[in-house]
Amino acid sequence: MGKSNARQSKMSCEQRCQTCIVDPEPEDARPRLGSLANPTQYSDVRSVFLDLKHRLTTIDTKIGLLTDKFDHLKDKVDKPDEGIDQLERCTLEVEDAQQASSKRLLQMAKVLEVIRNKNEDLEAWP
Repeated sequence: MGKSNARQSKMSCEQRCQTCIVDPEPEDARPRLGSLANPTQYSDVRSVFLDLKHRLTTIDTKIGLLTDKFDHLKDKVDKPDEGIDQLERCTLEVEDAQQASSKRLLQMAKVLEVIRNKNEDLEAWP
């Protein structure tokens, strides 16, 4: 039974290596529903939510891949100095991805506020 667990962990380790290398969805391949720089390009609140959902999914995927890479490196530390450097770089990448997601969420909140204000202005129109 110990050998089968070792095989499973080796396979999952190899699988994690493959997923760390491949970016599942390049940023320019996704449909653009609007621009954060120009929130008036969004046609309605639904398109904002769809764009936000897609961005969060992409960010979650990237954070998941970086976390897997981090775990893989932690498991594979053969040379302490090199392993520590790799772990620190990976940790910084995860922190950067988390900061980017926070910034995007704040930007999307601003876009939603602009749209909400426009909707209120239209409802107040006689």
